[in-house]
Formats: sequence, C-alpha cells, structure tokens
Amino acid sequence: MADWWLNEGPKYIIFLLWMTINVILFATTYVNYNTDKKYFYLRKYLKYAICSRRVRRLMDKNITFHRYIGYMICLATAIHVYAHCFNFLYFLVSYKAGDPLLNTLNQLNTSLNPIRFSNADLTTEVLKTAPGITGIIITLALILMYASSTEVIRRSYFEIFWYAHHLFVIFFIGLCIHAVIGVIKVQVNLDTHDPDYCYNKRPWGPPNNLNCSIPIFKRTSTPQVWKWVIGPIVLYIFERIVRFVRSKQKVVISKVINHPSKVLEIQMQKRGFQSVAGQYVFINCPSIARFEWHPFTLTSAPGDDYFSVHDVFLYEVAICIGAGIGVTPFASILKSLWYKQRQSDAGPSKTKKVYFFWICPDSNAFEWFAELLKSLEREMLSHDLGDFLEYNIYLTRGLSDKQTKHIMLRETDSEAVDAITGLQQKTHYGRPRWDQIFSDLASTHSGSDLGVFFCGPKALSSVLHKECNKNTSANTRFFYNKENF
Repeated sequence: MADWWLNEGPKYIIFLLWMTINVILFATTYVNYNTDKKYFYLRKYLKYAICSRRVRRLMDKNITFHRYIGYMICLATAIHVYAHCFNFLYFLVSYKAGDPLLNTLNQLNTSLNPIRFSNADLTTEVLKTAPGITGIIITLALILMYASSTEVIRRSYFEIFWYAHHLFVIFFIGLCIHAVIGVIKVQVNLDTHDPDYCYNKRPWGPPNNLNCSIPIFKRTSTPQVWKWVIGPIVLYIFERIVRFVRSKQKVVISKVINHPSKVLEIQMQKRGFQSVAGQYVFINCPSIARFEWHPFTLTSAPGDDYFSVHDVFLYEVAICIGAGIGVTPFASILKSLWYKQRQSDAGPSKTKKVYFFWICPDSNAFEWFAELLKSLEREMLSHDLGDFLEYNIYLTRGLSDKQTKHIMLRETDSEAVDAITGLQQKTHYGRPRWDQIFSDLASTHSGSDLGVFFCGPKALSSVLHKECNKNTSANTRFFYNKENF
C-alpha cells in the first residue's frame, strides 16, 4: 500500500482536498436552507429542501485535475438544473394542492412564488426569469465544451475543440449574472412574524391578528459567484496579456533542416529567451491560420545558442522512455543531463545514471534522433563517461529483405556499430519486456530513487505506471512522471 501511495498519493490528496471543500460548502448551504426561519415558507412550497437530501455524494497533473473539475462541474450542473426544474414544478402545483397555507401565500403580493397564475406554462415561466435564460446559455456552453473535448474531436478536429473551449468566457459571464435577479426570496420581518408560531395563525395582520404581521419577502443578498471566479479570471487575463506581448517580439530563423524521415527542424533565436529542458513553445503561422497557436517541443537544451522546436535532475537514476514521436521532449532533456554532468564548475550533478528507451515502429523514424545520440556518444567517450547514458532502441516492426541482407553483411564488418542506427549499442527487435526491465533496474539500483519519465500513448503509460508501483519498495523507489504530449 505504501508503495502505491508514493506515486498515487499526491494526486488523490489534492483531489480529496478540493472535494472536501465542495462538500463542506454544500453541507453548510443545505443546513442553512433546511433550518433557517427566513426560508420557512419557501420550504413549504418545495416540500423538500431546495437541495435534495438524496444528492449527497456529490499537477504535472494539471490536465488530469482539470478534467476532474470539468466532470464535477458537469455533475453539479445536472443536479442544479434537475433541482430547479422540480422547484418550478412545485411552485406551479401549489395552486392545485388545496393546501390552505399555500393558497394564502399565493395571494400575497410579495411574489414568494415566481409563478403568478395557476394555468401558467412551465417552460414559459422559466424563460421569463433571468436565471432561466442565463441558465440555458450556461448549460448549452457547457454541453458544447464537454462534447468537443472527447478524444476523437481533439485528435481529428482540434480547431473545433480549441474554439469550443473558449466558450468558457460566455460560461463565466453567464455564471456571474445568473443570480443577479434571483427567484429565491427570504423573509425579512422575523421580529414581527415568527413562522414557527404564525404559520397556522391565519389570517395574518391587523385587525385580525396583531401578533403575526403579514410576512415580507425579499430577494437574497447580492450574488457571491464573482468572489470565486475573480482570481482565476485575473490570472487568465494576465497570462493572455503576457502571451500577446511575447508574440510581438522578434524571432530570427537561423536554419531550417529537412531530415530524411519527414522531420523538419527549425532553429530560431530570440533575444532574452531562456529555455528549460522539456519545455515547449507556441508557434503561429499567419499564412495558414492567423489566430492558431500550436505547441512544439524544444529539442535544444539550455546551453545551446539557439532554441528549436519534468524535473529529471532530482533523481540519482533517470529513466527516460519515449514511444514514437513521444521521443521529442527527450532531445533537450538528454542534452541538459549531459551538460550538467560535464560542467564541474556548477557542482556535482545528482543524476549519476541515465537510461533511455525509445520504442519505434520502423527504422526511418530513427534517422533524425540518431545524430543526437551519436554526438552524445562521442562526447561521453572523450570525457571518459561512456557509461553515463545507456540507451535501448526497440524496433517493433519486422525488417524488409533488403534491411536483413544489409545487417548480415555488416555482421562481418570490423566496426562494432549497429547496422540500422550506426550507434555502438545494438537495436532490439520487438517490444520491451517491461516487467523484466524494471525488475533488473530495481536490483541494479537498490536503495536509490529512480525517476521514470514517459511520453507516448496512454496504453503504454498505464503499463509503466503499474510497473513503477509494483517495483517500489522501502529502499528502492520509482517515481512516475508522464508528459502530456
């Protein structure tokens, strides 16, 4: 259990803390509506409390947490809409209930009941209120944002996802004005009309009843939503301003390289720009789409005089795993690890060993990245640090007859390099046996902290995550980190 908690604990602690705050707010509001005297007559209309008794079970994980919050907002919205639809139904049914108290309340001019006629149309009455109109707008915006967030839409029609997600602006505006003209009213003259005593002492008011004046109802206090959203809105506006200012700064393209494997490398320079390993930048091509900015991972590292399109330094052993195009972030990370290792003036590096695994479907995908690995090989050998980086390349598809003959011919070559990649360490064919790999790593580095960094498909991420939890012990700990790419 302790091993599982090491990787999973922080995520669930944050989520449970957020859920606890929501439950506390829900519970206090529920108790307030259910017990406060100023809502006494409103409860008579709705039979149940405004909040149904049955509804009680309501970081680099930022995207995961964002999704959890989105699911919770959708659930809370569904409950909120469901509850208010029934509330309006109860208001309408009160005219036909035959209850003397409800009949008396309906005849008051204070409009505790927002529906003023017994033959009113329920849909029309909802649309006549500001909360009804804004509620529909908010709900439609939420439905469109949620529907366009499915993986199919994100992968195949990213523009739809991107623009639909900006409906959050309408969502927040509607949310802030949703309760400006609310339908919930409270009794304000409890000193002259105690509902616990007066509700069955009708008729109220002089001259028949001097102890119980006619109850007076007014709308609740000013909306409180803005207090909860003002902080995030200010941060978002600030971030957009910073992004706009940076987008106007000059960027010089110093070199463009068209690699054989359909990979385009663009080397750029920007004054005052300092990159971080694994970082990405937003790039806009106005001739293609003026308002679209897409993220591209940097393949250069801090220390390069250009930049091109996790925190690995905290662990004694770093295990970097890239699948397919997911290898891109590791170009800068591997460079940075090597720079830190060889710069003795910056102090000794905590990372003593780096394992790099790259799983790829065919040999063509190796071409652009192989040059980086070759240069790292040469530099490490020249500094007598050949064992600092150990890389394992896995080719998951079979070889063609031509490639097989080429390998057979190279086997007789005296040069001890791989026939496919030209690297000293040989290429593996087939898929990695992760259970055996992690078991060996745990044995080799017993008593160490190992940071696992992965970028690739979700299915493989799940496998690696389980292996980290399974092989973590009291002395040897695997910390799993996934790049959202």
